[in-house]
Amino acid sequence: MKTFKEILKHERLRLGLSATKLSQMSGLHVSLISALEHGYRCIGEKSARKLSVALGLRDREQEEFIYSAMEESADRLLKKSESYPVELLNYLPVQLQKMKVTDDLIMDLREQENKLIIFLENSNLIQIETKLLMFEPFIKYT
Repeated sequence: MKTFKEILKHERLRLGLSATKLSQMSGLHVSLISALEHGYRCIGEKSARKLSVALGLRDREQEEFIYSAMEESADRLLKKSESYPVELLNYLPVQLQKMKVTDDLIMDLREQENKLIIFLENSNLIQIETKLLMFEPFIKYT
């Protein structure tokens, strides 16, 4: 069975579309499409559906395409993070929701050392930095 990235690239090339043209047709950023075709990124149902419509997939082909994207996404996420507390896994989505950042506003993600930069559709960006801080317990002197 083909992987999602293989199916995506095959369907795009079968239609003679460039990644840029597929980006325009689907409303997804061209860098996301490139990252998907190289297996660097995963997408959810909503973005997979946008791609399937742009690729002209229908009925069973469309559902298989979407399922393939979601299955790959779940495999990558769950295998790497299943031992972490659910509160930790939900922290970023909750914070994004509080800022009214929906998934369709996210155009691209880039990792740089200990930073994640989220590029938004409205030309804004969100930068998240992780840093390990050493905790010094409070020592009470008497």
